[in-house]
Amino acid sequence: MGDQIRLTGFLVDYTVTKDGQEIFTRRTSLTRSDTGNGACEILYVTGLSVIAKGDHFQADAGRYAWYAGLAVFAALGVVWFVRPPLAE
Repeated sequence: MGDQIRLTGFLVDYTVTKDGQEIFTRRTSLTRSDTGNGACEILYVTGLSVIAKGDHFQADAGRYAWYAGLAVFAALGVVWFVRPPLAE
């Protein structure tokens, strides 16, 4: 997440068939001004390259926070068993 990439390939149309019968055909868009259903470019990718790496810290922050929370919970568990609360 966050990387800038370059895709190379071909704009394509495709047809889905089952048992030799056509179920549907999807056609790629050839203009940038169309909207709605069918306004998608369908790209058959033949190459991919990373132009610039993104800042992965922000993308991975949730994972870091989860592991930090788990470490705090484990540390509190150790403290609880090593030195239980004083009875009144």
